[in-house]
Amino acid sequence: MQPGGYGFSSSWTAGLSALALWTFVGIFFATTGGDLRSVLISWYVWGVFAWLIGIVDRRLPVPHDRLAPRLLWHIPLSLATCLLYVSVMITVNRLLGHAPGGSWFGKVAEDVRNGAIQWSVPIYWLILGAHLALGYRYESQRRKQRESELELMLSEARMSALRAQLNPHFLFNTLNTISAYVESEPRLARNMLGHLGGLLRMSLDQAGKQEVTLAEEIDFLDHYLAIQRVRFGNRLQVEVNVDPGLSGCSVPSLILQPLAENAITHGLATKEGVGRLSIDVRQNGAGSLHIVMRDNGVGLPADWDWERNAGLGLTTTRSRLAALYGKDQSLTIRDTGDGVMVEVVLNGRNVAERACIDR
Repeated sequence: MQPGGYGFSSSWTAGLSALALWTFVGIFFATTGGDLRSVLISWYVWGVFAWLIGIVDRRLPVPHDRLAPRLLWHIPLSLATCLLYVSVMITVNRLLGHAPGGSWFGKVAEDVRNGAIQWSVPIYWLILGAHLALGYRYESQRRKQRESELELMLSEARMSALRAQLNPHFLFNTLNTISAYVESEPRLARNMLGHLGGLLRMSLDQAGKQEVTLAEEIDFLDHYLAIQRVRFGNRLQVEVNVDPGLSGCSVPSLILQPLAENAITHGLATKEGVGRLSIDVRQNGAGSLHIVMRDNGVGLPADWDWERNAGLGLTTTRSRLAALYGKDQSLTIRDTGDGVMVEVVLNGRNVAERACIDR
C-alpha cells in the first residue's frame, strides 16, 4: 500500500506506530539531558512535521525518479520548514506557560540567532531521508509485484493464444481444410501447415516477452489470418495498414491475435455475405500509437457490458495494458452500427520516448 493511502484501520495502526516512534525518540533524548515533557512536545511537533514533509515531497512538480531536482527543491523547503518549526515551538510553549514573556517576533529572532534553525535543518534532512528510503522501498516492492502480475498475465495471454490455436474446433477445422486440399491443391495445404506451425513456433519464441516489435506482432497475426482466409474463402476479406516507420515500435506481445479472433468468431463467422476486417496502426504527432481494428460483423448486443460480457481475450488484454503502461493507455470497444471497432491507444511521454525504435 502506498504511503499516505491508508484505509481506516491502517490509519489507526500507522498513527499509533508513529506516536510510539516519536515517544521513544523523545525519551531517548530526554535521558541525555532536558525536561522529559518539553522534549516529548518537541519531538511530537517533529512527528507532525514529518507527516507534512512527506505530503509536500509527494506533491513536488518533479518526477519521483529524478532525485537530484527533488533534493534541490528541499533546500529552501528545509529552511522554511525549520523556521516554521521554531515559530510553532515558541507558540506551543507560550500556550503551555513554558516560555518567558516578551515579543513573540523578538523570541523567534533570538532563537534564530542562537542557532535553532541550524540545529533543526539536520533533523529535517534525516526525516526526508527516511521518507525517501521508505518510498523507494515501497516502489521496489510495487515494481516486483507488478512484474509478477505481468508475468502471470503474459502466461495467461500466451496460454489463451495457444488454446485458440489448439482449440479442438479451430484445430479440427484447420486440419479438415488442409485435408480437403491435400490432393486437389497440395501447395495450398502445405502453406496452411506452414502457417499453423508458424503460430506454434512464434508462441514459443515469444515466451517470457512482455513486449515485441510491431513487425513481429503483425507476422504472428498474419499466420492466424492466413489460416482463417483459407477457411472462410471469399467470405473473409482482411486489410492491414501500418504507417511507414512503425515496424520497430514496441507493443505488448499477443495483443492483436486475440482481438482479431474476437472479431472473426463473434462478429464475422455468423454474418451473411462478405465479412471485412481491417487493422490500422498509426502514430499521431504527439507520439501516441493507435491500433484500430474494425469489422462489419453482427455488432454488439444491445445490453453488452464490459464487466459482464467481455471474454478472456479482451479482459486479459486490458489488464496487461494497464499493468504495462498505467494511465498512458486505453482500450475501447464500441458498436459502430455496421460492426464493431476496437481501439488501443498507447500515449504519454514515456510511451512516446521508448515505443518506436526506428522512427
